[in-house]
Amino acid sequence: MEARYAAGMAVVQELTTHQATSKLAVSDRETLFDSLKPLMTRVHNLVKASGAPASVIEDLSSSKRKLAGASKSSKAKPDAAAGDAKPGTGANVPAKTRSSAQTSYENLIGHFSGYLAVLQNISDYNPNEADLKLAALLTFRDTLQAKNDAVSAASVLVSQARGPNAMNCSIRARTRS
Repeated sequence: MEARYAAGMAVVQELTTHQATSKLAVSDRETLFDSLKPLMTRVHNLVKASGAPASVIEDLSSSKRKLAGASKSSKAKPDAAAGDAKPGTGANVPAKTRSSAQTSYENLIGHFSGYLAVLQNISDYNPNEADLKLAALLTFRDTLQAKNDAVSAASVLVSQARGPNAMNCSIRARTRS
């Protein structure tokens, strides 16, 4: 009985350790991803100033909008004063829409990679700021991917620590005390 109790307590301690690691990994990822949108604004403004063709800027704008979770154009709202409003709808009733935002961490990395793929083909893009240079942006993308992978790895460890065998041991340990 003592052996099962010790095994249960070890499982509980292992789960606690993995949960702490997972929380830190999530916090690190959130902090890094929070800096992505302001960075993209700076890069995009620099691309526009570099004199890139309008078609290339539109391609980059598409990826930038996806990173921001925005759509290309906002939907026109009916004007109640002009009689465009549907009967039975008030000014306080929100329009039903479906989100097309693709803002998961994996999607953000993908959109950023797509942006960088187009950016690599712009010969006039040569910023003075070190963090806006293409090599730094590629390194930043790799860091984003590494942080996201760290969260995935940490969550796997938490799931394994919560597995069926671990759960049986911890239940037995709690009923003993």
